[in-house]
Amino acid sequence: MLEKFVVTLTVSSVALTVGTTYAWAVGAFDPVEADFGTVAERVVEAPEAAGAADAPAGYGTFRSQPRVEPTEQPTRKPARAGQSPAPWQPVPLQAPTRAPLPLLAGAATSGAASTAPQATGMTAAPMPVAEPGATTAPAPAPAPTDPGTTTPGPVADGGGDFTVASLNVLGHDHTKPGGNKPGWASSYKRMAAAKRVMNGHGVDVVGLQEFEPPQRREFQRLSPGWAQYPGIKAPPRSGADAVAWNTAVWKVREQHLIVIPYFHGERKKMPYVLLEHRATGKKLWVSSFHNPADARGPAQKWRDQATDRQVRLFNRLEATGHPQVVTGDMNEYKTYFCRVTSRTPLKAAAGGSRGGTCKPPKNARIDWIFGSPSLTFSDYQQDRGAAMRFATDHPLVVTDATFG
Repeated sequence: MLEKFVVTLTVSSVALTVGTTYAWAVGAFDPVEADFGTVAERVVEAPEAAGAADAPAGYGTFRSQPRVEPTEQPTRKPARAGQSPAPWQPVPLQAPTRAPLPLLAGAATSGAASTAPQATGMTAAPMPVAEPGATTAPAPAPAPTDPGTTTPGPVADGGGDFTVASLNVLGHDHTKPGGNKPGWASSYKRMAAAKRVMNGHGVDVVGLQEFEPPQRREFQRLSPGWAQYPGIKAPPRSGADAVAWNTAVWKVREQHLIVIPYFHGERKKMPYVLLEHRATGKKLWVSSFHNPADARGPAQKWRDQATDRQVRLFNRLEATGHPQVVTGDMNEYKTYFCRVTSRTPLKAAAGGSRGGTCKPPKNARIDWIFGSPSLTFSDYQQDRGAAMRFATDHPLVVTDATFG
């Protein structure tokens, strides 16, 4: 009798294993919806608004601006009342303590891809559509030159409780020896230039894309008073995305990763964190995404799926009662904007419509900052100055924000 029971139990276990494997294979459940964190607060599913009518696709690749010598340098914003950020120091554009990668001769081209995050127990939102013809690479431009180091002078603060930015830093692999973007400086020098510009704008929280391990390490070396998630030791299959913050301004409360489809549907984990603002005690969700471009073949399907997951995440985070800021290189312009603003309560820092007829801001491109209705954005900028053109093929998108 005991032997029959053992045989029966063994057969049942085998059947369950085979059945589960088959269900996974045919898509009975989707591992992409998994969340790699624990949200302390219960997240309630928010109903989705009617989807926006399909619109012309967005830019698939940011085109680098002409690389000219700078006429001015970014200037520092003073600390806001009630805050005690770490003293600002200009970051010299010099080789790091380690031996930098050699500067290659050649021409610089532009192009980038993107990804996105998700919340605990949350499902994701529809992904943006790429714009036709956006994958055509621009004509080669002269290699960017180091704009040098200057000490920023004072500038009037645009106001707000904090300054948030989004930046695709141009991944280390693109510009290393043998990379597909010859003519650029090493990622170490480029990271130093980018951090100097962020300091000049008074940025205290930023979403970063194409942020590869050498750049994570260099950013941290240049920013001892900052934290980043995922950190230098990012978990396996993490995308090259991170949220970084000044620990004098923010303290972290929760850290999460969400799985998002990237090139050819490859699953990448992207971050969203819950931060507490030290001066006001208010909490803020911050996420960083990079949705795939068409650089490695048609990626519309994966952009659509990524956007779907992101939209669901945005709605669920809104339901927690804490405001949120979304940053990222979405590789779409009008399509992504219309889907987000019609299916979530979020608004773009760059302006544009909210719900109803979709009218995206004219000055935006594929790098975005969105935020909750309770946040007030001011002094929105896209910095494409000489230092940024030296650092990356994307602008630094930056804005001040005030809690409601």
